[in-house]
Amino acid sequence: MRAALLIACLFLASPSLADCSQQAQVGLGFMNRYLAYLEEIFERRSEQSVADWLAADAQVAPEFVEAYRRLEAEGYAQDSELGWGVDLLLDAQDYPDQGFQFASCSGEPGVVILRGVDWPQFEVAVRVGSPAQGSQVLGAGRVNLPEHARASRSAPAAGE
Repeated sequence: MRAALLIACLFLASPSLADCSQQAQVGLGFMNRYLAYLEEIFERRSEQSVADWLAADAQVAPEFVEAYRRLEAEGYAQDSELGWGVDLLLDAQDYPDQGFQFASCSGEPGVVILRGVDWPQFEVAVRVGSPAQGSQVLGAGRVNLPEHARASRSAPAAGE
């Protein structure tokens, strides 16, 4: 209940959210469910593959699942052990421990930017179909997003 109230307050406090509130809500819910799934994998409570987890989520569009499977296969074709070397949905090797919050509506239609609650410099882009399309998640991180719509990643400064 407190989490729902906090999310509602974040939506009301952000005037830029008015343009993409439905997409933000869907994208935020999706990414926070994904982090919960990763925690289950880490704690060995689940062995479900990411692709199977995506396919089981009713808010994930089938084309997103297929794009994930293709991109994952490309990575493993290049390096059979590491694949791309990053989590494709996060477009990174790590993630915020306390989940995500809304950051902004992107200039790209249907794309919202989320930032880490405990790591505000960490951002991830999520593409969500319009409410007329059923507000399904169409892409996240590196999957099904053009490079210009993805969250920027900067290299750490020397000595970091």
